[in-house]
Order: sequence, then C-alpha cells, then structure tokens
Amino acid sequence: MPRKSKKNNRRKRNYTSKKREKVSVQTQGFVKTMNFLNGKKEENGFKWDSDYNGDKAHVNLWMNQNGKKKSFHKELNHQEIEKLLSVPSVEQSLDQRLLNDFPLA
Repeated sequence: MPRKSKKNNRRKRNYTSKKREKVSVQTQGFVKTMNFLNGKKEENGFKWDSDYNGDKAHVNLWMNQNGKKKSFHKELNHQEIEKLLSVPSVEQSLDQRLLNDFPLA
C-alpha cells in the first residue's frame, strides 16, 4: 500500500502577512578593564541586562569608572531602537578611537 505524503497535511504559511511574530530577546553581560599608566591603576567596568519583547526594550546599565558609580535605566520603543541602530559607524581605526577616548597625556 503506498504511503500518504505528509506534504498534503502541512499548513501553508502566509509570508505576506503584515502581522509580526512575537519576539523575545534577553541579554546580560559585563566588562571589566584595568589600565596601568605610570604605576597608577585605573579600573573601569560596566554590566548590563536588557529585555526586548518585540515592542519595547528595557535596558539597565551599571557603570563603575575608577570608583565613580552610575546607573542608567531606559525603555525604548520600536522606533527608538530603529533610530539607534541606524547611526553610522565611526570612520576611525580602533587604536585612534582609543587614543581619542583615553589620551595618554
């Protein structure tokens, strides 16, 4: 007896639908750097946690710049996220950007 094809049982997907599928993205992390310049230690770090549900992003950022602590909490909507991601990159090499951000003198 011939096998029935599963192809006939599958539901067709409508790829032209305007309805967005629900998305959930969560991210967490931290970075810590220690720089030594002329025997002086400088310690910097930040950690973040964010949650995006397809409509809004909740972003939390904690910074420690050589003992000075700051925190930021921001809620972004879909349009604000698109605007943030559309900012062009900087046309400088990494070493030049680091020297501009952290001058040696």
